[in-house]
Amino acid sequence: IEVHAHECMPEKILKEEKIHIQANVLDKSKEKIKILVTGGTGQLGMEFKKIKSTKKYKFFFPNSSELDLTNGHSIKDHFDKNDYKLVLNFAAYTNVDKAETDREKAKLMNQVGVDILSQETSSRNIGLIHTSTDYVFGGKGIGPYYYDSEKKPLNFYGLSKSKGEDLVLKKNTNSLIIRLSSLFSEFGNNFVKSMMSLIVNKKSINVVSDQKISLSYAGDISRNIEYLIELFNKNTDIDNNRFRILHFANKNFATWFSVAQVIYDEMRINLDNKINCELLPISSSKWESKAMRPIDSRLYVDFDLLDENHIHLKTWEERVRLVVRRVLPSIQNEIGHD
Repeated sequence: IEVHAHECMPEKILKEEKIHIQANVLDKSKEKIKILVTGGTGQLGMEFKKIKSTKKYKFFFPNSSELDLTNGHSIKDHFDKNDYKLVLNFAAYTNVDKAETDREKAKLMNQVGVDILSQETSSRNIGLIHTSTDYVFGGKGIGPYYYDSEKKPLNFYGLSKSKGEDLVLKKNTNSLIIRLSSLFSEFGNNFVKSMMSLIVNKKSINVVSDQKISLSYAGDISRNIEYLIELFNKNTDIDNNRFRILHFANKNFATWFSVAQVIYDEMRINLDNKINCELLPISSSKWESKAMRPIDSRLYVDFDLLDENHIHLKTWEERVRLVVRRVLPSIQNEIGHD
């Protein structure tokens, strides 16, 4: 069995205290700021549904019948009926391989819909935080990539997300791009959960070992959202992409194989060594897929900037182990032992 992570791009970040767009600061009103969260069924959306609201913000998660992000009339009508101050756009077409053959759908969600959303929020003085991906890089140079590194995606998914970024920055000046990498959590489909299921069901697994990556834990975005919104509001009046593009990933770099090893180790610890699966490293050249993946898509994260704004991130290994422990009870019945 050959395993590779699909970019579960999840789908965008938030806000909720009155925004004075002219001053780009939050109002001190006692009423909770209303924040629209798109992509509520994705990993990020599910994380935010756990918190639902904070002291300052209240999040709203319309379904596709209430808000169709590929339909301009639906978007306009929804904003006419609701008084949002910020949009966290987590919605995206994220199936990397399928995007190669399903290009129209990927383009519709990652470009066309983003274009409409950017224009509609801008015309109404609504802030927009939009999540993107490390896959906008990889076709040129070696990582880690900075916020202003030249973009050159290798696959159509990355291309559609790259063009979506450009539209957000151009159409809504009160916006922020947050690039994530190899998103994982206890929700949805991601590498950690897929690997756990394979480990309990297979005798051996081939895992790509020569692709360098960063990892982003979805839970760290939701738990730091108030600080991220404060950082967003503090810097949106500056006409400089330095403050309009933010890389958000946990500390340290990895390969898919090193992540698989940590998953396996944590599972054995918590299952009293009741699993016995062999992890076999393979080169990316031996792994077949419809979409090309970058050999190096690592993101440079300005941890000093995050620390200054009270956003303190742990290592990817600590967060992967946490997710393994949380997911393990739901897959223990798959373990074939006496």
